[in-house]
Amino acid sequence: ERLTRRLEEVVTAALERDDAAEQAERELRERLDEAMADKERMLKAMQRSAEEQSRELRRAEECVQRWRAADSEHKERIRALQAVVQSMGSGVTATQKIATTAHQSRLDGIV
Repeated sequence: ERLTRRLEEVVTAALERDDAAEQAERELRERLDEAMADKERMLKAMQRSAEEQSRELRRAEECVQRWRAADSEHKERIRALQAVVQSMGSGVTATQKIATTAHQSRLDGIV
């Protein structure tokens, strides 16, 4: 009878340990599943972030290209305006010379 009780205690303890081990294994699997789900969500978020950064980079590159084109166009306009101003300056100088010569001729005619 003592042996039977001891055997029952040992079997009961073994079953309890087995139940506890199964419970621990289930909890570990649940945690692992949660961790894997978290990892998937993180990876998807990182992928979305990388895609957004890639789009932002493309937009920035496009802006730089537009700025360079506008800058180049702006420089061309400045050169054209400088040429017009220079031409006008030459025209003004020529007009001043003509006016001075005409004025001098009138003065010479008076004298």
